Amino acid sequence: MWGFAFLLGLSLTIVNLSFPPEQRPRGIGMYLAVSFASCAPMPAIAGLASTWAGWRIGFLVFAGFALLTAFMAWRFFDTIPKAAGRRLDVPGILIAAITLVGLVFGFSKLQDGINAGSLIPLGLGVVGAIVFIAVERRVEQPALDLCLFTRKPFNAGVVGGAVFNFFNGGFTLLVSYYLVVVEGRSAAIVGLLFIPAAVLQAFAANWAGRSTVIRGSRKTMMIGLSVLTLTALIFAALQVDSPLCMVVVAFITLSVGNALSQTPEANLMMGFAPRELGGSIAGVKSGLGQTFYSLGPVVFTLVGTLFLRGLASDDLEASGYTADEVKDALEASQNTSSSPSARGSLVLDPDQAAVVTEAIREPFAQALQLTSLVMVLVPVVALILVHWLLPKRLPGVDEPLDAEDPKASQGDDVHADTALADGPDTASAPEDSRGL
Repeated sequence: MWGFAFLLGLSLTIVNLSFPPEQRPRGIGMYLAVSFASCAPMPAIAGLASTWAGWRIGFLVFAGFALLTAFMAWRFFDTIPKAAGRRLDVPGILIAAITLVGLVFGFSKLQDGINAGSLIPLGLGVVGAIVFIAVERRVEQPALDLCLFTRKPFNAGVVGGAVFNFFNGGFTLLVSYYLVVVEGRSAAIVGLLFIPAAVLQAFAANWAGRSTVIRGSRKTMMIGLSVLTLTALIFAALQVDSPLCMVVVAFITLSVGNALSQTPEANLMMGFAPRELGGSIAGVKSGLGQTFYSLGPVVFTLVGTLFLRGLASDDLEASGYTADEVKDALEASQNTSSSPSARGSLVLDPDQAAVVTEAIREPFAQALQLTSLVMVLVPVVALILVHWLLPKRLPGVDEPLDAEDPKASQGDDVHADTALADGPDTASAPEDSRGL
């Protein structure tokens, strides 16, 4: 996981520095497309390797991929010069790491209830965030320029990233609940769903990159958020006897909406990254994603449990179980998916879950429907915010900044944002904008 976290931010930084502003969305789209497509065959490769030669060989297979990638980086990547005179903000980086670990771990433990196991890491994360802000305001060369959060377009990227990661974590858990508890299917189906979803997700990411160039970040992100809204509506329509193909469509729609939102989100956030802070912005994007990805299952579980209490009180009483016992049984039966593309998503063991849910299958499905219907509000609110925060076209992010454009001297919020993205040394030199 350490290697994954390290490379996730580094790879996006390299992509950002390798393309001029007008080509950056396509570069990010291609990068995400390759990332998604690479996940598709990994469950099959790992499964075949473990079947033929034992589970240990699986680690050697992926170690081989890592060595091949390292050789390609050494052989073909251009050296990216470091910013002259800039020092590494070690205290800020360490505090940020502690903060994110506390928040992500605390949110994940909330599924076990509000107790010391969840409140202590959450408290550590909150204190860490306060200390981080205080330290970064006093450092001459901070790891993260907090002024970025005063800019509307950057915050639009933050909103988009929060929503699609929240949905990705929450609805992945909801899919496993539906397939295992409501339909009584094997948890292995959840892993199989990632294969077609990852392939279509790759095409969607590549298309989103091209769409951002043509239509701008606002329209492309709003398309992605609209697809996520449709995802919630499809899940809300699932019933006890819904065909499996409908579940497949819902999950693929979730993956496509994820890709359509993530490409303009990455373009917006990295477009505001001065050359020397590209790694920091990529780290913020990754930390934001992991935090809301962990928060998704927590909120979905809590909301679903509330609906289950109201819908299945009579059935629970007749079967001899309480809503808390059902919730505890489901949480106790959660396992981590073996699919690399599942990114640690939660799935359920059908034998354990069926013992306590057989008598409440229909109200359980209704609770999942209502949970999905409530979650429709999340991307709808995000759509309103993105439409308000983003202009139609953002010079310097969606397109190259034209120094001769008469609008460039109007001093509006759009060009003020662009000047921040370019930095004090590049705002007057369009040719340096390639350093973004």
